[in-house]
Amino acid sequence: PSLLTVANRALAETAAEQMLQLSAALPLIVDDDFSTTDYAWPLGHSTAAGGVTCDWLQAAGRYDTLIHTGNGPSWCSNGLEKVAKDFALTVDVALGRNSNSDVAVQFRVSDDGTTYYELRLNPQTQMVWFAFFSPAGATAIVSPTFAAEINKTGSNRVTVLALGDTIALYLNDTLTASISGASQTLDAGRVLVLMQLNESNADETLSLTHFVLRGK
Repeated sequence: PSLLTVANRALAETAAEQMLQLSAALPLIVDDDFSTTDYAWPLGHSTAAGGVTCDWLQAAGRYDTLIHTGNGPSWCSNGLEKVAKDFALTVDVALGRNSNSDVAVQFRVSDDGTTYYELRLNPQTQMVWFAFFSPAGATAIVSPTFAAEINKTGSNRVTVLALGDTIALYLNDTLTASISGASQTLDAGRVLVLMQLNESNADETLSLTHFVLRGK
């Protein structure tokens, strides 16, 4: 929206506000502040090639994904066995240190994990980008763009509204992108949160402190 004319920005913001109102009426699927373990987020340890490890644990008020990288960038993801096509997602995310890490939200993820939309942000660089992935490769929808609304430290609130072929993306409650005609896939799928640490032989923690999903 920051790249639009004043008139077109107003139209985009009005359309996104209408989506917010519609999404508020969607059935509640998850509302988790991680004060209890009632949603049973995955816990445990995983080791991958090159010495990469992922750990998932829940502490009071947060759900943590811990990573140790190998010789290059590595990633860990988490998520629940919840499926939605039309949905509103809000998740508060925070990195443990000011590392060069991407935090991503993947949605409408296919059963085989090969087809999905992905929103990525990097708090250190304050860059954001959005793409569609399929077995044919990645299609950029929003190329890497500086977003001043991303907090370099502390928590960031990510909101995704997806209704039919229209998608609105908010960072810290500020409309960052509005896409219409996003018709590459309209299938229902899972929602995942991913952390990619872009440093070799390093450690990072991604904490979720609130996760709200409405949809159907």
